[in-house]
Parts: sequence; C-alpha cells; structure tokens
Amino acid sequence: MNIYENVKTILGAINVICYLVGAYCLIRWIVMFLARNPDLKKRKNHAIVLVVCFVAGFAATAVHFMVAVQQYSKPLEVSDLDVIAVSSESIAADGALNKETGAKHGNKSPQLTFDRGGDIPVYEIQMIDHDGGDWLHWDVYLPVGDKFASADDPKIIRMNQMIDASLLEITPEQVRIKEGAFETAMDGYVGPYPPSGTHTYTIYVFGLAGETRNGVAVLDQSGAKLEDVIQRLDDGLYTDYHNLKAWGKVEGTYSAD
Repeated sequence: MNIYENVKTILGAINVICYLVGAYCLIRWIVMFLARNPDLKKRKNHAIVLVVCFVAGFAATAVHFMVAVQQYSKPLEVSDLDVIAVSSESIAADGALNKETGAKHGNKSPQLTFDRGGDIPVYEIQMIDHDGGDWLHWDVYLPVGDKFASADDPKIIRMNQMIDASLLEITPEQVRIKEGAFETAMDGYVGPYPPSGTHTYTIYVFGLAGETRNGVAVLDQSGAKLEDVIQRLDDGLYTDYHNLKAWGKVEGTYSAD
C-alpha cells in the first residue's frame, strides 16, 4: 500500500470516529435538552464536543479529497510498480534464445514462467526488439482471474482457442507457458529474425488491473517504444486510476543467420 492509501486510510478512520462521537453527543444533547436537564455545563460540553467533531470530520473529508486528487493526477512512476519475477528455459546460460524461437527456425514462442502478484487478474506479455526499432514480436493478453471479465469475453475465448491446456499452467503462485504455445502471428507471436548482427529481445510481463482501453502496438512492426507501451497499458477500460500494477522482464539474444 502506497503513502496515498495509508493517508486516506488514516483520514477515513478519523472521519468515522468524529461522526460516531459527534452523533453520540448530538443524541445526548437532544435528550438533555428535551428533558430540561439543569446541568447546563454538561450540555455545553456536549455541544462543544459536537462542534469539534463536526469541524474535524469536515477537515478530514476535505484533506481526504485533496489527497485523492493528488494521487489520481500523479503520473505513473515505474519505480512504484511491484516487480514480477520472470524466467525462461528458452534462454541458454550464455543469454541466447533457443534457435527454435526464431521466425525461420520453428517460430516457437519461448518458454516463460512468472510469479503472480496479489490479485492481478490480467497479464500482458510482450517481446520487443529495442535494437530493431522497438519491433514487437510477441503480444499476448492473458487473463488469469475473473475480475473485469466474463466467460463470453471474446479475448478469453480467443485465449482458450490459442492455448492447449497442456501448454499452459496457472497456479496461485505462478504462470507457466511451455515453449511453442504461440507459434503463429495469429497466436500473437513472430519469432526473431534480425537482419544482421545480434539483437537483444526483451520479454516483458505486465500485471494489469483489467483490460486496456487502447491497443499497444501492431505485431511484427516497429512502434513498441517502452514509454508508449507503459502509457497505453496504464489506461484501463475499467479503472479510474492506474491500470498497470506490476511488471517484470527477462532478456535473450538472437543472432542473424
């Protein structure tokens, strides 16, 4: 929980206390007034506590509103995101991607394992060649929970059609995708094919609160600049605040034939 949420929680507790104490004092004051209680000092003390509670509650509400405005208008800081542990058995000890992951040598998507964080219901997997003009080679929308989704969601149906159950394992702790789960452009994968030299391919796993409002980039084309990807993913269709909650990455190299 970040500092904004902590402050809002404290202010919310102050609000509840003020309104409960204020309501008690108001009821007591009314009862004493109607009963013509001669203890004017006691009635006065209740009235003072009531006013103090009202002022304090109003102030806490105003500050809560200002904190919320500041929070919601604050640009996303990547450093504030939770970190997802990502690994791939398709990356050798020397950092090279398996030859079979290349577009001309099998076009098998890399094996991928990543830790699940909290109650994140959706993950976006992308592989980007930043050495090749931010070229997008892999783009997969992966719902792992039922938040903001239903069984008739076309993207979920598409996921069920794309991935055989034996190729995908989702547990409360991890998501494991076997190598070759996405083997065609229709599945969202086009393997590396650097024109020359050796390129580094970064596989990102983004944890989202829900579906994004806008597309990220076009597969097998340039345009997947990391700053733009993050900005687009953070614009959620169902979220009023930041949609991007966590991220992680793993890198592998691939050399031209």
